[in-house]
Amino acid sequence: MANPEHLQELEKGADSWKEWLLNSDKKEINRRNIDLSGADLSNKKLQNYCFFGVNLKGANLQSADLTNVDFNFADLSDANLSKSIIRQGQFRNAILDNTKFILAELFRAVFICTHLNGTNFRSIDGRQTYFAKAIGIATNFSSAILEDADFLETDLQQANFTFAKLVKADLSGSNLTRSNFEAADLSMAIAFKTDLSDSNLTKTDLSGLGAWNANFRNTDLSDSCIDGWRTNVDTNFDNIKCTHIFLKSDKKDRIPYSMGEFFKPREFQKLIQKAQNTIDLIFANGVDWQAFLQAFLKLKSETGDELSIYSIEDKWDGYFVVRVNVPPDADKKEIETLLKVKNTEIEGYRRENTNLLNLLQSSLQKPSQSFHGDVYGVTGSTPNQVINTPQPDIIQSSYNETEEEE
Repeated sequence: MANPEHLQELEKGADSWKEWLLNSDKKEINRRNIDLSGADLSNKKLQNYCFFGVNLKGANLQSADLTNVDFNFADLSDANLSKSIIRQGQFRNAILDNTKFILAELFRAVFICTHLNGTNFRSIDGRQTYFAKAIGIATNFSSAILEDADFLETDLQQANFTFAKLVKADLSGSNLTRSNFEAADLSMAIAFKTDLSDSNLTKTDLSGLGAWNANFRNTDLSDSCIDGWRTNVDTNFDNIKCTHIFLKSDKKDRIPYSMGEFFKPREFQKLIQKAQNTIDLIFANGVDWQAFLQAFLKLKSETGDELSIYSIEDKWDGYFVVRVNVPPDADKKEIETLLKVKNTEIEGYRRENTNLLNLLQSSLQKPSQSFHGDVYGVTGSTPNQVINTPQPDIIQSSYNETEEEE
């Protein structure tokens, strides 16, 4: 139970409480010994309070105003923060096992390196919230609004994302194995090197998903939409499960076409791999454009006009993508290896000369496209913009060819 003396200090206001904490630090009192465990702080106005390292285990903070509150390194396990306002709250390295955040407002809150075992974020407003490097098992994000959220390098196995809105979220480098994404919206999200193996992605909107080097092994993609999702030769589709998919949002352009028809085992995997007529080259720290152009022109002379640069797109945190059209029967892995020239500093590619840009521009498939003055995008493109892969007509024709072969 909470220490009555500590509760009395808390009631004196945020400034007085911070001064008391500093005095406690000078006396070398461990913050964990500042005991607010089990305290009833529901409906309290606690804006700008500091609970850094404090013991709040099992505390009731339901419907409290916790705007800009510092919970870094605090122990909030088993606490209840449901329906609280926690905009821009700080939870770095906090212990949040079995903590409830149901229906809380967490806009731009920071949960970096937190412990989230069994944590309940159901129906939160977590737009632009940071969960980078968080760790947990069976974390619940069902029906949560997580647009533009950052899940970079998290380890959140068996997480529940059913009906969650993850539009433009960054899941790069995360371990999300055995998670449930049924009916979630992952449109325009980034899943670069994300492990989604053994997960449920049925009825999921994957429109524009950047799934380069992602692992879909043993996942179920049945009834999902893959309109313009982006994969590469290192995207793993081993043992994929899929009865049917949609090539357009709003359940349009079903493949197979007939409502009573479904993919045979491994048919979807073969279809996707055959339909990939582009290669997305991912560059993390800029490109030596001169070396890239030389490699491209050499390869183009060997393959003919079928090889072309489709787009150059600025991405996130210095990443950008050069998308190359390749012949249908080309060895995509070999072409990717030949074109993946050595990375250089980001500023390097911004200082390339006009002649080089003109050469690159002339290699673009669409004459209407042109480069920005700072080189790193295509006019009119935006981060995560869907431009080409996979084209519905290519998938449809591939499916027709499969039927004819049978």
